[in-house]
Amino acid sequence: MLAVLALGSGAGLVALVLVSLLQSSERVRAEAELDAVMDARLVARQWRERLGDPAVLQSDLPGLRCAAQDGRLVVPDDVGWLEPEGSRETRDAMVEAKLALAAQKEFRDGDPAGAAAVLASLLDAGGPLGVVGLEVRAAAAWVDHRRGESAATAALLQELDAALQPLRPPAMADPALAAVVARVALLHEARGEAVAPWCVALVFAIEPERAGPVLARIAPGEAAQQRLGSISRARADHFRLWRLVAGRARGVHAVFGDGAATSLL
Repeated sequence: MLAVLALGSGAGLVALVLVSLLQSSERVRAEAELDAVMDARLVARQWRERLGDPAVLQSDLPGLRCAAQDGRLVVPDDVGWLEPEGSRETRDAMVEAKLALAAQKEFRDGDPAGAAAVLASLLDAGGPLGVVGLEVRAAAAWVDHRRGESAATAALLQELDAALQPLRPPAMADPALAAVVARVALLHEARGEAVAPWCVALVFAIEPERAGPVLARIAPGEAAQQRLGSISRARADHFRLWRLVAGRARGVHAVFGDGAATSLL
């Protein structure tokens, strides 16, 4: 009987010790979590204070910094963009059909005058706006060039240049807009005109597979192709780097708002 009592009291003691250890472990874990939260709040408060000084944002290596704007990472001009993006504009079925009809008349039916008339009907009263409008003007300019209508071609090129010149390299992530830039650059070259530096810069920001043949025409030589390769490699490097810090950048944006920057360092 005494032995049974001893065993019972021993088992109870062991159970008590185990419960005590579990409670202690949970308390330690809870205290660690509280400490982590307090540390995070302290770091956030310190960063809010530090980010008030613009010099802090310039203290890291530029290649290891990224900024958030409108909830997205901001890509520097020398990289242009990280991933191609589709146009945000709604495509007009009627405009698409007329562009196809104009191409059919010129190249299948051998009727460039008919093609020009179809495109002119689209441009009446200002024509479509946005990227689609630029596509129509680029197509019309090329038709006029092939018809030998130099004055009409020059007028359309002037409109296109005025619309495209303010663009920055990141805009070339839109394939439709990049195609317009490429067609304008090639048309200037076909007319024996120097391609403006701003246009060449935009071509360098186009996807390499498309930019390569264009550069071979407007800037022939190894130097241009080597530069295109360097830009492509830099874009890939930035893409890998920025994927690592994307979550952190989004977190900083959530805490500090637009204009905040984060660093891998």
